[in-house]
Amino acid sequence: MKENEQVGKPRRKNVLQRFRELPGSRIAAAAFAVTVVLGLGAPAAWALWNQQGTAAITVTAGKPVPAVPTPQPTPTPPGTVVNQADPVFAARPGKPSPGTCTAATGNQRTDTTFTWAGAGAGPVTHYVISVTSTNSAYPYAQTQTVPAASATFRFDRAAVDQYGKPVSNPTPYYTDYRVRVMPMNGSVAGDPLYWTYKYEHYNVTNCYWADPHAAAAPNAAPLGKINPLTCTLPELVRGRNGYAELVLNWAASSGAASYDVTIRSANGRYGAQTNQATTQTRFRTSLSQPGGSTQHFSQYSVRVQPMNGTTAGDPVYLTYQLGANSHECWATGNELRG
Repeated sequence: MKENEQVGKPRRKNVLQRFRELPGSRIAAAAFAVTVVLGLGAPAAWALWNQQGTAAITVTAGKPVPAVPTPQPTPTPPGTVVNQADPVFAARPGKPSPGTCTAATGNQRTDTTFTWAGAGAGPVTHYVISVTSTNSAYPYAQTQTVPAASATFRFDRAAVDQYGKPVSNPTPYYTDYRVRVMPMNGSVAGDPLYWTYKYEHYNVTNCYWADPHAAAAPNAAPLGKINPLTCTLPELVRGRNGYAELVLNWAASSGAASYDVTIRSANGRYGAQTNQATTQTRFRTSLSQPGGSTQHFSQYSVRVQPMNGTTAGDPVYLTYQLGANSHECWATGNELRG
């Protein structure tokens, strides 16, 4: 017995000694060491020390798989708003009026000058005039850009005998030609004028207005056709923020890169315009206007024109009518021109 040691009182054991006497202590210590070495961190190692008298260890592999959200349908974007009072539109030319043609004949040629009236009230910077043969045996196709409402084109002419009769045979250039005049204000296009030039040996000034419907035969318009232009009218949305929506669809043009689309009320107070590459657009008009105005309840002209840079195709039209309790749309007949 050591000095100062009390008799009959057991020696107190330290923490490490008491831990060694616990069942499964060696396994727990080994697991703790492995946890630290593998870098699982102090929180995980401390959790292993708290195993109460058991060496059983539960291991979970991998990370939990996050829940996959249910895909939601893409909402339809609202249409271009029409309820802008006094909208600013691009300065668009009007449509030229039919004019006349005069000719000066020479030896085996005829210079024919086409003259037309201006393009209404709209500003015009230049005109693009094209003359195309309707006879497949004579592929005549020429285009000029002119600053004024006049242009001269040269045509072949048969040689004549001493009596003025043609001696060449055949003479396919004596045929009908389609004349098209497109007024332009910079890159903003108006509506084209069509007429027919009936070129004959004895009559070199026979030009007359052509029905635009008939003139829009295959290959008449430089960018192809986009008709039919159709409209769909969803139900009016009532309530405080109620609105009417007009959905337009048209055929893709064979040569267009974009489409100029405008909608304009008959009173000129409301409307909108857009330029886009797709063949559908939507216009939305609020049913209630600031100040209680009702001028938006009107008839609207809808116009779609194919474009490719500064080359303008033939526009198509329809009419849209908006009332307080209903709306409707119909073709005007001009859609056949596209």
